[in-house]
Amino acid sequence: QMAHGRGVSDKGEQEKARKAVLKDEKLTDARLSPDGTKQVRRATINLNILHKAGFSKYPAPSIVLVSPLRRALMTATELFYGAVPRPRFVALETLREKRTGYAA
Repeated sequence: QMAHGRGVSDKGEQEKARKAVLKDEKLTDARLSPDGTKQVRRATINLNILHKAGFSKYPAPSIVLVSPLRRALMTATELFYGAVPRPRFVALETLREKRTGYAA
């Protein structure tokens, strides 16, 4: 079902709204959303199943290189913290998302 197609003026308003969100300081180094956390937990379960069943041709990591952004750290620790043996975690500034001057 569609209410109506996009109007000519809508695109400009959408771009203004997008830029306003990008400048929102509350979004700087945001945490994982609840949906993001669910995604990572599902991925963790699937990764564990693959490794335990022998379907992965890759060994468990001994080191995890990660961006220092909170959501990246949360993802990495959720995925690999319970691994045996537990890998070493190294946060590297060079892995941070490209700096754009925007908060998000």
